[in-house]
Amino acid sequence: WSLRDFISFEFYWMLGGGIIFELPLLMVILTKLNIIEVTVLKRIRPYYIVIAFVVAAIITPTTDPFTLCLVAIPMVLLYELGIFIASFHKKKNTN
Repeated sequence: WSLRDFISFEFYWMLGGGIIFELPLLMVILTKLNIIEVTVLKRIRPYYIVIAFVVAAIITPTTDPFTLCLVAIPMVLLYELGIFIASFHKKKNTN
């Protein structure tokens, strides 16, 4: 590895992590604009979990399940956080 390769690798990992951490915000915005309902987000939850693990399997540099879970579980938790916040804001606006 050269320094350029290492910096490039780290940059893309940080960029991907930053994008994933915007998921709850995106979910709240989409529900506030009535583009998607919270019930739809809950219904597609199993598909998102599978997709999260597939993406984690593709982007992790190793093949061990620990690293796969280390990447996929935060993605799933952020999705759940997005559902929680979106449903909280939806209830708050209807009252």
